[in-house]
Amino acid sequence: MFKKNLLMLFSSFILAAVALITALSFANELLLLMLILFFCFSFTMLGIYGGTISAIGSMALMMMVLTIGFKPPNALEFSACIFIGGIWNFIISAFVRRLVPYQQIKLALSSCTIEISAFLRKKALFYDVNVPLDVCFKNIIADHNKVSEKQEKMRSILLHEKGFINSKLKNVNRYIHIAAEVIDLYEDVLAIHDDYQNLRLLLTDMRLLQPINQLINLMADDLEVIGRLIIKNRSEDYSISDTALRLEQLKTVSDNSFGQKGKLLKKIVDNLDRISTKITTIGLLMNAPFVERISKNDAFLFSANQSITFRQMYEHLNFRSPVFRFALRLTFCCLFAHISSLFFLSAKYDYWLVLTVLVVSRPGFNNTKRRNIQRVKGTLFGIAVAFAILLITPDTNVQVIFIILFLWAYIGFLHIDYQVSVFFITLVAILGIEILGNSQHDILWQRGLDTIIGCAASLLSTLLFPLWERQKIKNLLTSILVADLAYLDQLLTLMSGEKLNVINYKLARKQVFISSANFSSAYELMLAEPNSEKETEGIFIQVQILNHQLYAYVASLFHEMVRNSPATNVEPYRTLIKKAVKYLSDSIKLLNIETSLDAASIQRIENDTSANYSDGNVPSAQSMQIVALARRMFMELNKLPVNNSIKKSKKH
Repeated sequence: MFKKNLLMLFSSFILAAVALITALSFANELLLLMLILFFCFSFTMLGIYGGTISAIGSMALMMMVLTIGFKPPNALEFSACIFIGGIWNFIISAFVRRLVPYQQIKLALSSCTIEISAFLRKKALFYDVNVPLDVCFKNIIADHNKVSEKQEKMRSILLHEKGFINSKLKNVNRYIHIAAEVIDLYEDVLAIHDDYQNLRLLLTDMRLLQPINQLINLMADDLEVIGRLIIKNRSEDYSISDTALRLEQLKTVSDNSFGQKGKLLKKIVDNLDRISTKITTIGLLMNAPFVERISKNDAFLFSANQSITFRQMYEHLNFRSPVFRFALRLTFCCLFAHISSLFFLSAKYDYWLVLTVLVVSRPGFNNTKRRNIQRVKGTLFGIAVAFAILLITPDTNVQVIFIILFLWAYIGFLHIDYQVSVFFITLVAILGIEILGNSQHDILWQRGLDTIIGCAASLLSTLLFPLWERQKIKNLLTSILVADLAYLDQLLTLMSGEKLNVINYKLARKQVFISSANFSSAYELMLAEPNSEKETEGIFIQVQILNHQLYAYVASLFHEMVRNSPATNVEPYRTLIKKAVKYLSDSIKLLNIETSLDAASIQRIENDTSANYSDGNVPSAQSMQIVALARRMFMELNKLPVNNSIKKSKKH
């Protein structure tokens, strides 16, 4: 908490200093240009530290542009007002945190829980024969990215941003335990996995697909209810549906089933029982009278917090760094925008062009393109509505009421829908300037022109020191394989008879989730890039599906090993898992030309079908599926064309 408060105070000082230096440079246009160059590059480079430090850099750039726009006559007085405003914001924020200390984490927990309930509904579709399996897999891969994002946000608030671990608030342990249960629940949800094509054939005859589908949807409903009650802090209103009754009915059918169908059904029922227990536990934790204290050291291992050193900055001062290339691009683009505004636009609103460039520019092409489209649409629609308001309601008092309402709406939509937030802030800007004395309506076309020029410049600048997602794919694929290997290593540790370190296991699981989500996000962005290599799209989709199946099977096998240990004969499992490790290791070599496999090794793996069998009556069926999936991932990666950027050793 102390570090967070210190950063807030530091940001107030930085913003005041930027305002002062910018205001003092107005007397010399050349000095102002040099200042824009220095500030744009320096503050954008703070992005290497991420989080709050990166946000301070962005705010400093906005302060520079707004100071240029306001042109304060008294630089010292203006910067003092900025500093006092920052201190006031710090005081109000501290007061709000004291007043409602758990609001941020409750929002994050609620959002994550509801997202997992949506994911659970997508898993239920696998038990609906009317939905093709390829559609089911695409749905859950997309939803996995959303869940992973929500989990990271939840961890960030708990372990870093708000300093909850170090807080003396009495309910800190409760929310950390709920967060841990929610993340563990997601692993159980992932473990509802099997050979769905075979599963549908087996269970259709027993008429069990629809009951299982309905049961999973009921569990999703229960979880969503809990997610919404977390915000209200009213667990006493929570009452489960008839999930328990339906689960007991399935257990009865499972106990009376034999052979392959019986084993398959028992595995599904056991997993659904674990999910139901987790959901009930989360509901009870909200108002439990006592919650065991957690280890601070263990909790901080899950934090993305990192040290801040000048060496990190030095290591990024080269064209291999994406942040460095983006900083150069944004600097040149802002310089172009400022010079253009001096010669071609009204001096009264010359800062709008630079402001537009700052808010729409993003490192990647697709994000910049999407941001541009949203900005143009929101601005033009806002201009049209503002013009109508000015014609219909010339009364200043009415316009002030509109400004208050629109500003409230802008804040509400800022992190939900950027296009809608742009629409409302455009209304606020135009109406506000009109009230301050501009009755010529020239700001309407000026606002539109600045937006179009700024967006065009931002989009064209992506060709300068470009950051293509396809250049990252090789490293992201390698990260997936490395994370899978670490996950399997935890499984081998359990099989070796050693005591499993739960923290190490959960850290490995976390990395699997994050790496797969990062790759999926980069792949989606890559598809929208110009000259994207269409021949690799099918390969990347298949790799994502295989990887999702792989870690779902690993999670399922973990539960089976823990439940049956030490009775299980682990040797058949261990032999097969080691074979899967070999396939994944060879896949990493395949992606790195400097350690590439020879043709004979590749041919050996492609001809190896020893792991391509599955028998529900064999205890190690899940481990055989893991081996088969690892081998298929290797074969898919080997299909990548030799001249593809994935296999190029040259680093971009």
